[in-house]
Amino acid sequence: MYCKEKQALISKEFSRLEGVCYLDHTGATLYAESQIKAIAEDLCQNMYGNPHSLSTSSRYSTDVIDQMRYRVLQHFNTSLNDYSVIFTSGATHSLKLVAESFDWIGSTTKNDKFVSSQNGFKEKGTNGCILKTDSYSDGRNAGTFMYLQDNHTSVLGMRELARKHGAAVCCLPHEEAFQCLMHCGCPDLDGSSVCDGNSLFVYPAQCNYSGLKYPLSWVSKVQNGLLNCKTEHKRQSKWFCLLDAASFVSTSVLDLSQVQPDFVCLSFYKVFGYPTGLGALLVKNSSAFVLERCYFGGGTVLISLSSQCEHVPRPALSDR
Repeated sequence: MYCKEKQALISKEFSRLEGVCYLDHTGATLYAESQIKAIAEDLCQNMYGNPHSLSTSSRYSTDVIDQMRYRVLQHFNTSLNDYSVIFTSGATHSLKLVAESFDWIGSTTKNDKFVSSQNGFKEKGTNGCILKTDSYSDGRNAGTFMYLQDNHTSVLGMRELARKHGAAVCCLPHEEAFQCLMHCGCPDLDGSSVCDGNSLFVYPAQCNYSGLKYPLSWVSKVQNGLLNCKTEHKRQSKWFCLLDAASFVSTSVLDLSQVQPDFVCLSFYKVFGYPTGLGALLVKNSSAFVLERCYFGGGTVLISLSSQCEHVPRPALSDR
């Protein structure tokens, strides 16, 4: 039972719940009446233009979007120095975006760094070697897409895109995950000096089905390579971690100053109840290099030529 003050607030904000027991907060939380009224009032009083145009209303839209990015990061106790906010249609879209853009091949040795060019080649920053994305002449393999058995359907859909790009796919059972990531890990690698490509581990901060909250400490352990021995070739790989926090953040605190996944997917309707079709992908800035988006459209480019295959993307990750 709630105290009188809380019960009065519930009756005021959720009068439509009278006589109803709502048990689907994992799927979507309920919006408050004052929230909907405030949104309607804001839309009636302000003029929001196309953010890709040049006008007063356009600049106002851009300013509001930038403010929202700042507030999202502030809510998770981080800043634009560490993370970028990419607005999406929801957690599923965020997961799909990572799967489509993730570079599974990466560099040929453990410590090499590379940048991605617009022509689909990898330009190595250390020895000048240029490799096509389908070249494996040095004996390395594409990385591994690994996911926890308790992930939901949208994560399972990522494996088809990973397989299409040559990545190995591995489902990590619940017990194995705890055994490997809660203890000393599994150092029995093959000893090869060859480093396989980039690998990605996806797990939910909170299971949609059981409500079990998985340890956030797994993030750094994954990034440090504790899952190398679970891959097909048991070789070193550069690991990235995608945390599905969609259901977790509706009732729990995610402090990105304490735990720093490479990617975090969110659905705002699970937090606010309204609107649907709005989420975000948070990308750690130091990990953004591993995302290589091919498609562009709308205002995501500075210049594009119809007569030639040339375009210049916007400099900010969140804008392209």
